[in-house]
Amino acid sequence: MAYLQKQPLKMDIYISRNNAAVHMGHCEIMLRDLIEREATHISSKTPLIQKFENVFATGVNGKVIIGTIKYKMRLRKPIKESMRYYQEKQEIQNMTRAA
Repeated sequence: MAYLQKQPLKMDIYISRNNAAVHMGHCEIMLRDLIEREATHISSKTPLIQKFENVFATGVNGKVIIGTIKYKMRLRKPIKESMRYYQEKQEIQNMTRAA
């Protein structure tokens, strides 16, 4: 959970040129928005995140914005379910070690 709150998802942007992939730039998407929206979301579906992010290219002058990208994302399962599964798995492992 701490990883999702602090670490970004790094996305590289490529274009196809003469059957070769050419790296254009990159952007970082913070995943904490998914967690924060889920905590306040009431419906049974996980919340949908839809945002724009700047795409950066690294050049001679440092990072340069070359455009923006629109993205949508949603978790397949709620984080709460995954956390409960992980905690139950840890309890079972602790019980088997103790026995």
